[in-house]
Amino acid sequence: MQHKHNDKEAMRDALREVLNKQLSICSAAEKYKLPRVAIYRAIRAHQVNTSARVTSLHNAKEKLEMHIAHIQSQLTKLEDPQTP
Repeated sequence: MQHKHNDKEAMRDALREVLNKQLSICSAAEKYKLPRVAIYRAIRAHQVNTSARVTSLHNAKEKLEMHIAHIQSQLTKLEDPQTP
């Protein structure tokens, strides 16, 4: 069990160093004794997760902007009852 934990830590550390451009994938694989393809796949998964989070945040922002516009419209109607 300890070995799996160390593999996870090694992958996390390798990924951090590669993403921070401190090491190349090859150098990180060598340093942490991990397969290059595993690091590459972890980077791809990180990119996909980041992209999904950005899309989710963008969609939430659009929904909030629509709600704000609706609330402002309702406030305008309350302030000026002549507006249909």
